Amino acid sequence: MNNKKQYTKNTIIILSWVSILGILYVLSLYSYLLFHSLSELFSIILACGIFMVAWNSRRFLENWMQIESYIHDHSEAQFSHGICPDCLRKYYPDLELHDKD
Repeated sequence: MNNKKQYTKNTIIILSWVSILGILYVLSLYSYLLFHSLSELFSIILACGIFMVAWNSRRFLENWMQIESYIHDHSEAQFSHGICPDCLRKYYPDLELHDKD
């Protein structure tokens, strides 16, 4: 019984995707601009989904590092500092990291 439910679920998913692709094909024949606008929208949604998975997976990975460290290790780029002294005083006045004038 469980195998039949899984088969039905997979069939519905496949038919849904085929329907979506069919609708996009018909839209491409009908309106070039509408088709490409929808394609761009789907691309943005997909990119946001990938970003959210990567962003949320960092708490599960033990080897997650700051982007500055990664770029420094994998290229010849050098970072002098993360925030300028003026911005440090302005946005983080309670930190003792900046020089006292």
